[in-house]
Amino acid sequence: MKTWICDVCGKPVNEQDGWVEWIETPREDEKDVVHGLRLVHHATSCQYNRKLIYKQGGSLGDGPLENYLGVDGLILLLSMLSQHRWDEGELLDIIQRLHIPHYEEARPFFNDGLDHIEPNLPPGYYWQDELIKIAQSGIKSHQPAT
Repeated sequence: MKTWICDVCGKPVNEQDGWVEWIETPREDEKDVVHGLRLVHHATSCQYNRKLIYKQGGSLGDGPLENYLGVDGLILLLSMLSQHRWDEGELLDIIQRLHIPHYEEARPFFNDGLDHIEPNLPPGYYWQDELIKIAQSGIKSHQPAT
């Protein structure tokens, strides 16, 4: 079973207990700005505090992780990107996390593992063999000494 890492507690999240959420903040031009996109555990303290978000003038958007997986989930995320009201960096990161093999495993080691590759794509984008090397280098470099 595929797992991801919760953006709040750092523990594994699977499709059944995963939740995608974000904050929508109104602007004067009536087009909400969307930010704070994250993957968390559902129905836990990992989720945003809905009452606090409302009190601060925002609203919360969210949905089950399963809605954002597979081909239809990818099309949903791409349609969100086309709206130009989302934090593009956050949205592109979540797309990669959910749809690019090995991205989530390599992600914790992007700072430490980049010396094992020679990237020829823009920062934050990696070929599959590079993601595998980054993940493997991170796992190896973070093992306890024997």
